[in-house]
Amino acid sequence: IRAAVARGTDWLVRTQDHQGAFRNAGGYGTSPVAMTSLAGIALLAGGSTPTRGAEWRTVRATVDWLLRQQDRDTGLIAVRGEDGVPMFGHGFATQFLAHVHGMEEDRQQQQRLQAVLQRAVRLIEASQSAAGGWYYSPDANDDEGSVTVTQLQALRACRQAGIVVDARTVQRAVDYLRRSQNADGGVRYRLSIPGESRPAITAASIASLF
Repeated sequence: IRAAVARGTDWLVRTQDHQGAFRNAGGYGTSPVAMTSLAGIALLAGGSTPTRGAEWRTVRATVDWLLRQQDRDTGLIAVRGEDGVPMFGHGFATQFLAHVHGMEEDRQQQQRLQAVLQRAVRLIEASQSAAGGWYYSPDANDDEGSVTVTQLQALRACRQAGIVVDARTVQRAVDYLRRSQNADGGVRYRLSIPGESRPAITAASIASLF
């Protein structure tokens, strides 16, 4: 397992660009914020932080790049024209930066992280649909399960980092997932559209509810 983790970490380090981002060349676009955030979460899981561990420089570059992507007016963390479904990236970035907040040793950088996370949380709260979920863009007023799970996990990470999160937002999201459960125990893709249970969304919902 250690050898596999080391190989995976080495590959991530080699694929980071000179700005600190990670990009996906797949058919759904580059999605740099989502890819960079997920790579950052993996590096943290591998034992590095922004100040310690074998790959601390890579983590530091990842953090700095994500911090630069936030729109200070809206709070959205996204790259215009590259993040086609920005709420995925926003949720992953918020979760990653919340984890980093508790590891950061530099006081000025910690304050910067706190400000970014506060704006990110306000955006998540403001973009929740009437049904209690979230969709691909913050102004959609629509919802589906995978984006909802991503925002709920981000809010949980922020709350653990000491960022104020409206408990009513969390409760509405939990209710959304509960109401999305089918009779067979699984969770469907969207609350408003009957459909078969999706294993991935079901597993992610369980993790969020936990």
